Amino acid sequence: MNRNLTPAPSASQELGETQNRLQASQQSEQEALRQSEWLRVTLSSIGDAVICTDSDGRITFLNGVAEALTGWPADEAIGRPITDVFVIIDEQHRQVAINPTLEALREGRTVRLVNHTLLIARDGTEHPIEDSAAPIRLEGGPPLGAVLVFHDVSQRRQIEETRARLAAIVESTEDAIISKGLDGIIRTWNPAAERLFGYSASEAIGRSITCIIPPERLPEEDEILSRLVRGERIEHYETVRVTKDGRRLHISLTISPLRGADGTIIGAAKVARDITHRVESERKLAESLSRLEIAVQLSGIGFWHCDLPFAELSWDDKVREHFWLPPGSSVTIETFYERMHPDDREPTRLAIDASINGNSQFDIVYRTVDPASGAFKWIRALGGAVRDSHRKVVRFDGVTVDVSSQKQAEESLRESDRRKDDFLALLAHELRNPLAPLRAGLELLRRHASAADDHVATRDMMQRQLTHLVRLIDDLLDIARVNRNKLRLARRRLRLSEAIQHAIETVQPLVAEGQHELIVSLPDEPILLDGDLTRLAQVFANLLANSARYTPRGGCIVVSAALEGEQVVVKVSDTGIGIPAHALPTIFDMFSQVERSLESEHGGLGIGLALVKGLVEMHGGSVAAASGGRGKGSTFTVILPMAGPVASPLD
Repeated sequence: MNRNLTPAPSASQELGETQNRLQASQQSEQEALRQSEWLRVTLSSIGDAVICTDSDGRITFLNGVAEALTGWPADEAIGRPITDVFVIIDEQHRQVAINPTLEALREGRTVRLVNHTLLIARDGTEHPIEDSAAPIRLEGGPPLGAVLVFHDVSQRRQIEETRARLAAIVESTEDAIISKGLDGIIRTWNPAAERLFGYSASEAIGRSITCIIPPERLPEEDEILSRLVRGERIEHYETVRVTKDGRRLHISLTISPLRGADGTIIGAAKVARDITHRVESERKLAESLSRLEIAVQLSGIGFWHCDLPFAELSWDDKVREHFWLPPGSSVTIETFYERMHPDDREPTRLAIDASINGNSQFDIVYRTVDPASGAFKWIRALGGAVRDSHRKVVRFDGVTVDVSSQKQAEESLRESDRRKDDFLALLAHELRNPLAPLRAGLELLRRHASAADDHVATRDMMQRQLTHLVRLIDDLLDIARVNRNKLRLARRRLRLSEAIQHAIETVQPLVAEGQHELIVSLPDEPILLDGDLTRLAQVFANLLANSARYTPRGGCIVVSAALEGEQVVVKVSDTGIGIPAHALPTIFDMFSQVERSLESEHGGLGIGLALVKGLVEMHGGSVAAASGGRGKGSTFTVILPMAGPVASPLD
């Protein structure tokens, strides 16, 4: 029987096949190594960070970018769990985030990182990162490991935040922000532009910018465009624009060129600010300053200032005129004092020093002298120191005005007043001379007359009128002496009751004639004063006589005194005709008369209360009048200082 049998391979054939298989395996391994090296080099050279792990999540590969971001060198990181090297947290809540590598191994799918994830480097540095992890597996097999690819997004995050801030600023700013192309077509239009010009964004975008430019200002757009093309930035360009409803606005423009990615100018960004209110205010201010300048020129006021130290003074021509200097001449602090009257230099210097040291304004009057003629002007200067934030004086500001006419008028009034006082004194003396023989003659007639003499009543009337005339003349002499500071007080320690008693004795006939009730209320303890008994008695006598004259028959007069601290308050009150409210402020002025008819009836000259005021003030006191009005009586209050611990002996 024939069989077809395959001959058994020989030993040499088997050896050859084995060698071939070994060679193929070596080639395959070498190819795998080449591919592995190629993959390693590729992963090492890419810009993203790459970390590879095995199926247990231990690191098998770490490229240079990953080393830099994590802070872990590859030789220390390989073999460690991924969670030791790749530490991530949630940026918002600062909680540990799920590791995407472990999730990719567990679920066998690509896992992307959650937004706003921070990588915590080995040294604690934080990096915002993005990207994903994916499993590594053979066809249809389980994951052999995972690859994690991530990159730092810090720069992108900063750009996004910057854009967000800029967008918020553009949306919320009160300035209109507009962008346009070189063709003048509006590209963007923020809410402030809507409010300012009245066009909505949908109405403005796509239109020409000329929709808000008045016709007469259209050439401005060509000028602006030419400057933009040259790359210029235009700042604070003040012009006029028109709104949708036709209103014209004064605006300030800042215009910047917009450039494309290649640096080419492709348009412009405009920031427009409404300055209508400011322009109107400046116009009104300019008008006011113009009117003020005219008023100042007419008023003769000069302005000056100087910075410290006092080297150069800045005077306008009016101040120079006040100091007898030609227009435009330079002045120094030496000029200031040289042109001043010698008697006024030191008081002026002291006033300025007081302003510097006391943080106060100064108001001084001095004379300036013309060195050529010796003539002088009276100048009033007002001003003060200007201080910085540290309260240090840095400059002086002030004004000057020529008050020579005023001074001359004051001097004329003083001269008239002096002549009036001289006349009153002369008149009193001249009138007093014939009164002495008249009084002597009446006294002689009285002594030699009998009770049955028919002329007794006439002589008594003449005696009363002569006595009253003497009192009036004495008051005239006294008021003249007070006004000329020639009245001298014979001071001594005295009791208040003495002065009041002397006064009552003097006016008793007048009180009796009017059938008045006189009430005196004084403290039990003696009240001591340092004063002139005669003059204080004259004060209270004049007040009592005044009450007696102006109180209807049968009225009441009250004299009271009370202690108030170191002073004594004496009041003389009556139920008389009273004083109108309008007369109270001038009641103590010389020749002041409340009721002319009554004053004439009683022979008054209106000097009694003026004399009271002068004598009280010479004693260091004060006097005041009060009244409820017509028919409601009057009260005169005299306040005098009580005697001090050391005084002249009591008589």
